[in-house]
Amino acid sequence: MTTLKNSITIVLLDDHPFVLEGLKKTLENNSSIKIIGTALNPDEAFLLVKKSKPDVLVADISIDNHMFLKNELESGMDLLKAMKGSGVDTPVIFFTMFDQTEVIIEAIRNGVSGYIIKNSSVQDLATAIRKVAKGGEFFDEVCIRRIINTLRNNINSEGINVLSNREKEVLKLLGQDLNSSDISKKLGVSKHTVEAHKRNMIEKLELKGTAELYKIAKEKYQVLV
Repeated sequence: MTTLKNSITIVLLDDHPFVLEGLKKTLENNSSIKIIGTALNPDEAFLLVKKSKPDVLVADISIDNHMFLKNELESGMDLLKAMKGSGVDTPVIFFTMFDQTEVIIEAIRNGVSGYIIKNSSVQDLATAIRKVAKGGEFFDEVCIRRIINTLRNNINSEGINVLSNREKEVLKLLGQDLNSSDISKKLGVSKHTVEAHKRNMIEKLELKGTAELYKIAKEKYQVLV
């Protein structure tokens, strides 16, 4: 809960003591933010959050568990899931080096309120804390860019899911300007088989002919696996 001075109360989780201390000192330079607790592992953070009820929890995702062999929670992601599963409604901001799209999306699916890559400025983190404490969300530019790119790739791959895996391979190679002879050699099949795949794709995608197939191939080959 917020204090009488209306400062935002937060708990910090990071398994590196020197990082934790540095982050604490930097954030406390903001008069609107008050650190009410720190934790070196997710279990400790979980108990601390339940007891102190901060406005925001700022947590790393990766935790070096060899230091905490008896931990039930092995990461910041486990902590987020445990909090949501047990009805602890303190919003969570991940402050982490993990910038992989799949990790960001998993965090969003599990209800994270903010996600900031550690090479962002501490000012970004302070801004995120203020916004999340008011019930909002904050995702830094790296996260937003990765999510947008993922959405674009998903949109671009729509419509070709009716094709077989082999047909997608042929389509991808067509998009790379390979002709039927080149494709047959690359895939180890006959030219006749490649031409059959092209006819099948034209039919499945309801195209007017080969020209449209080549156009689709050029547009979508980069998102084909």
